[in-house]
Amino acid sequence: MKQDEQQPSATDCNRHRPSGRWQLGFALAVITACLWSTAPIAVSLLLDRIDAPTTTFYRFASVSFILATILACRGRLPPMRQLMSGSGVWLIAIAGIGLTGNFAIYQYALNYIPPGAAQLVMQIAPFMVLLGSVVLYREHLSSTQLAGLAVLIVGLLLFFNRRLSEFSGNPSDYATGAMLIMLAAVCWSSCVLAQKQLLTTCAAPSLMLVLYVIGAVLMLPLSTLSQIQGLSTEQYIVLGYCVANMLISYTCFAEALQHWESSRVSTVVCTSPLLTLAWSYVAASVWPGRIMPDQINAIGLLGAGVVVTGSMLCSFGGRQLKDIAIEKPHEAVLDC
Repeated sequence: MKQDEQQPSATDCNRHRPSGRWQLGFALAVITACLWSTAPIAVSLLLDRIDAPTTTFYRFASVSFILATILACRGRLPPMRQLMSGSGVWLIAIAGIGLTGNFAIYQYALNYIPPGAAQLVMQIAPFMVLLGSVVLYREHLSSTQLAGLAVLIVGLLLFFNRRLSEFSGNPSDYATGAMLIMLAAVCWSSCVLAQKQLLTTCAAPSLMLVLYVIGAVLMLPLSTLSQIQGLSTEQYIVLGYCVANMLISYTCFAEALQHWESSRVSTVVCTSPLLTLAWSYVAASVWPGRIMPDQINAIGLLGAGVVVTGSMLCSFGGRQLKDIAIEKPHEAVLDC
């Protein structure tokens, strides 16, 4: 061995390295982006027959049952005694309420705001996680990430350029929807921040099962279970797709991280709001009157691109390319 070669450090040896099969990683990241971009559209197709709490309950309950079955077969059910020790009870409560609030409020907001706009506003959630991580976990916030936040804010102002007046005084339904999405983003960020600590004692699939069960329990008193009886065959299929979307998209995301750098996977996934905008117009033509397409001008379209650019800056800003090393897949899956 040459003298100028450096031995890998112990930290580097413990890092999970991508397999190098970037084509597979890219394909899985694209699938993830497509699934996440269609989820709000699918939920919108249900809201005329089944309300947000009931939709949230059935999604949580169904995924809980499927995930519990899979984990039981693998002998990986949640270690409840370990999770409930010390501050774990409070962290689980925060994460469970945060995740449930995110799903329920987001779905309720779709009664007022189109899916594409909702996805764009949700892009503020990762920045809330970054800021919370700086305060709670003393993580570093790079200048590139701060620039990404500024770019994202400018992009949102451009996107809503025709509707800014609706946010003052008595807000319109559209503005109400946007503010509800911001509240959903706060819930999501609180959930992720609590998960960061919980993941030190429990793998993500097991932890997510606990949180899904909490969500189902919290939503049950607010749900009208009989509403499902009024669904059409098409809507039953859509509800099934919403459940499958939750399972498959996170699986594809985790698997993509096995084969490609996390910053690059995140960059692909950041395009999901633009895909939602595009899919909304397709869905509006297939289901006229049931899907609200986004009525945006050229400046608004530019703003959508700027928002996505801000999210991409955040994805790349937290690490130098020469030092890219991704987390274990079961940890990274929650940071999307």
